[in-house]
Amino acid sequence: MKIALVAGGFLPIPPKGWGGVEIVVWKYYEKLTALGHEVVIFNSKDKEDIVSKINSGHFDFIHLHHDTYARYFAKHLVMPFCVTSHYGYMLKEEKWSRGFFSIFADLFLASGIIALSEEIRQKYLKTGYKNPLYVLRIGTVVNDFRLGPKGNGRALCLGKIEPRKKQAFLSSVLSGVVGIDFVGAVGDPSFKAEGSCRYLGS
Repeated sequence: MKIALVAGGFLPIPPKGWGGVEIVVWKYYEKLTALGHEVVIFNSKDKEDIVSKINSGHFDFIHLHHDTYARYFAKHLVMPFCVTSHYGYMLKEEKWSRGFFSIFADLFLASGIIALSEEIRQKYLKTGYKNPLYVLRIGTVVNDFRLGPKGNGRALCLGKIEPRKKQAFLSSVLSGVVGIDFVGAVGDPSFKAEGSCRYLGS
């Protein structure tokens, strides 16, 4: 199959450091390529150029990973496409930004949706999505780690440190109780690793 993977062009693919969506797209690309598919990544802020190239590229499958392009793709692509929203508050509608309400409605224009969890799939079903709906779970690629026969007795919290992910709360509650090493770019000014908690960098 010839497959197009589309991202928003904010960070390079593969990412040079942190890049949540970008690493998902890159790992997806690596796995699909290893299975023998021809995969092209489009990672640009120029959605018109992307659509033009896809329309002339004879792709069998198009997977959009940038939800704000959904309406434009639905209007201008000459073939069906599926979309995955990576919006962090998908399951917490009370935290949706004003703009995401319209973006969420635009997702229903896609021919298919690939959700990042079963809970997100249920959210689409409950709000009336009728087209094909699948789950593509994401997580840490354990083959990228060197695992030893014995641990060091500490927990590892790996990922960008953000208020919505509650690492600051975790550190404050478990300091002195559990040894936790935090690794990731810090995006939460209230985060402190004290006592038995350590910050090891990004």
